[in-house]
Amino acid sequence: MNLFVFPQSASDNNGYGIVVKSDFDRLKINPHKDKVIWYTTGGENLRYGHGDLIIKRPGSKNFNRFWKVLMGKPSSELISSQIKTIAQYDIRYIFCGDTIAYRALRKQFPNSKIHVRFHNCFYRIKERLNIIDVRVDLKYKQVLNAFSHLEKEIFSDSKMIPYFLCLEDQNFYETITGRNDSILWSVEVDENKRKTTKDKMKYGEIQYLIYFGGVDTHKKKSIDYFIQSTYPKIKNSCPGIQFHLFGYGTEQFNAPSKGIVGHGRYNGNGFPYLNNGLYINPDLTGGGVKIKVKSYLEHALRFISTPFGFEGYSSEFINNEDCWVFPMDSWTTTICDIIENSLDK
Repeated sequence: MNLFVFPQSASDNNGYGIVVKSDFDRLKINPHKDKVIWYTTGGENLRYGHGDLIIKRPGSKNFNRFWKVLMGKPSSELISSQIKTIAQYDIRYIFCGDTIAYRALRKQFPNSKIHVRFHNCFYRIKERLNIIDVRVDLKYKQVLNAFSHLEKEIFSDSKMIPYFLCLEDQNFYETITGRNDSILWSVEVDENKRKTTKDKMKYGEIQYLIYFGGVDTHKKKSIDYFIQSTYPKIKNSCPGIQFHLFGYGTEQFNAPSKGIVGHGRYNGNGFPYLNNGLYINPDLTGGGVKIKVKSYLEHALRFISTPFGFEGYSSEFINNEDCWVFPMDSWTTTICDIIENSLDK
């Protein structure tokens, strides 16, 4: 029997779910012979097979999450007692769909080989931030420390096979460990879909800058930096521009008097302001792969990203027509030029 543990439902609702869905499909799970564990918040369009075990993730105010933080562990980490019934089975292959399930699986299966999927490499992010001297808030610092410690533990496990989302994370692992046993399961852009949508797209004058996606600790720092250091300069040069944010937690940035609108969760279909918007990916820390970039490319949306936010994608997509990649320090001039050039569309 094979065992598969997934950290989220397989869905198209968010980047995390999209990668889980890709892994689920790639693994060719036998619903009659294999055992699948879903560690999820629930409420999504879940896909379950016969005999799947569903473990509900604790809410943000759950005491166990608070206790894990005090112990220096990721607050979302799976507890080994939650899967103790699995140890009774004859498990021959173990797929750990995220690092947060590793310790629980290792405790139940101390001598087994475990295949571990990395959705991010916080260890690499932490080392990078030390080099470029970027300070983060206390909450994100806790996340970095907890996951870095966990990833170092996983890296040192000789009975572990890692799966990475991008070549940058894979190269970091091989440099740190000297091992070449990792597997790259990258994000693929559907180039046929991109060509089809690009042929149909009718670009107009850019009136909106758009952030699309949820806001967690590391994303918040990047958005804060853009709003405080970059957007005012753009607004000064292009007074008619507005900045709209769509996604969980974006309400906190709402400031209509400054031309900033935080909409919260987006309930519409597709993407807002397709023809007269410029999407932004202001990623200052990197790590993993931003699935939103795949969506932007496949829908031929005009967008600008930092180099860190574009990791995992081919530089061949950078054409300065609908895809721009520049360091944040040059965004003011670049975005103003993009807006000005759009007047001729």
